[in-house]
Amino acid sequence: MKFSSKINMPKFSQFQSRIQKVQKFVDSEVIRKCDPYVPFETGMLRDSVKFGTKIGSGKIRWIAPYAQRQYYKGSAAGKRGRRWGERAIANHGDEIIRGAQKKLNEGK
Repeated sequence: MKFSSKINMPKFSQFQSRIQKVQKFVDSEVIRKCDPYVPFETGMLRDSVKFGTKIGSGKIRWIAPYAQRQYYKGSAAGKRGRRWGERAIANHGDEIIRGAQKKLNEGK
């Protein structure tokens, strides 16, 4: 018995492009989903993520001088408060993953 098969794999550049689009989506969604959890007084902390993050890098940073202190030891007011990233991912992580998978499948 003889068996033959052909797998159509995307070229590396096409695959890399798809992955980059998915990473940009994930970064943007994480920032968007974290927004309602970030402590807010003047908006500087919330907005500092725009300057500390290069969308598509996979690294999201709030760069306000007091961001780290707020993240670990800040006070809470309703939804907003410390460890906003962890709480946002706990509540919306599956949704972000489904969106990323959908984006990855669109590139086929």
